Amino acid sequence: MQKEPTRTQSASSCTEPYPPWDPVFAYNNLPPVPRERLTTPAVKAHCEIATRALNTLREATAKFSDPVTLMQTLALVEAQASSAIEGIVTSVGDMLKHLGRPLLSNGADPDADDALRHHDSIIDAWQRRSAEPVGTAMAIRACSTTKGRRMPVRRGRGTVIAGPRGIIYTPPTGEDRIRSMLDELWSFMRNDTSTHPLVRMAAGHHQFESIHPFADGNGRTGRLINMLYTNEQELTELPILSHSRYILRNRPTYYRLLDSTRKTGDWEPWTLWMLDGVRETAEWIARTLEHQAAIPEQAIAQYRQTKPRATTTSETVRFVCSRLCCRSTDLVNARLAAKPAAALTTLRRITDTGILQLNPGHTPALFINSKVLELWTGE
Repeated sequence: MQKEPTRTQSASSCTEPYPPWDPVFAYNNLPPVPRERLTTPAVKAHCEIATRALNTLREATAKFSDPVTLMQTLALVEAQASSAIEGIVTSVGDMLKHLGRPLLSNGADPDADDALRHHDSIIDAWQRRSAEPVGTAMAIRACSTTKGRRMPVRRGRGTVIAGPRGIIYTPPTGEDRIRSMLDELWSFMRNDTSTHPLVRMAAGHHQFESIHPFADGNGRTGRLINMLYTNEQELTELPILSHSRYILRNRPTYYRLLDSTRKTGDWEPWTLWMLDGVRETAEWIARTLEHQAAIPEQAIAQYRQTKPRATTTSETVRFVCSRLCCRSTDLVNARLAAKPAAALTTLRRITDTGILQLNPGHTPALFINSKVLELWTGE
């Protein structure tokens, strides 16, 4: 069998430190992030705008009464959008049908199951973030959870990124080389304090996707790293800066800029585009949180009008309607019901008014707030 050519073989006579990029050769000479060329006047201006949007998002997040619920909602939204970028088409509504159940093995809804594995990866990484910061171990765990099997750093050859017209990119090969490149990337992202964290995030995402450390799952793992890194750098209250919605809406631009940055070495267009995504995403989440904050009071008024003699407290209705979904155990844990049976009765009573919808097939029963679902997803 003929061996796959490498960039070292193809450029043996080249005197440049980093030979010209060629899609059909393994990019074993992938250069490190050019720190000194990242911050241009335009990048600095976009950074300031994106930072203001993030400050607004931090204020909106701080007002949200239940950060755990918010994180769970955004994890579903991000998992659906990030999976859609990879051609895995499902909806948050379909994911909710299987939320909390063992993932199906009979292929009844493989796309929903696939997206839910990525949701689980996001939640797991969030819960481990203090003990396992952004790095190679975290990326391996996240990618393995998303793919549902162990995903080690690539050891052999054969991985290429191809399109309709042939090979688009061939990433570096060899576990030692890949790990060394990742170590250099994490050092840049953690330690280069002369570069704004948002610029490091943007450049780091491009470099991670170029290193392409796993046989599969690199896109979703890289976008999860963006969420965790912005939180790690204290730019967000929670790792909820879900970039995938922006990327999904501009997918051709995303892939074009990934490719052109490798070809030209001009990082400014990519960085500006990513910073615009930070601003747009932060503004969207903050705006959606503001709209969601109005839902509970509207629901209380609707409930009182529909069931004027009901004994359910406004506090209970407010609790239920500030969430995307709710179970009887949530009411018990919040001390709004003494027992699961009483909580279930309350949830069914609220459902009778049209505020909630029962999602069948769950134990305990799962109730969906359709207004919150529509607000975040348009479904």
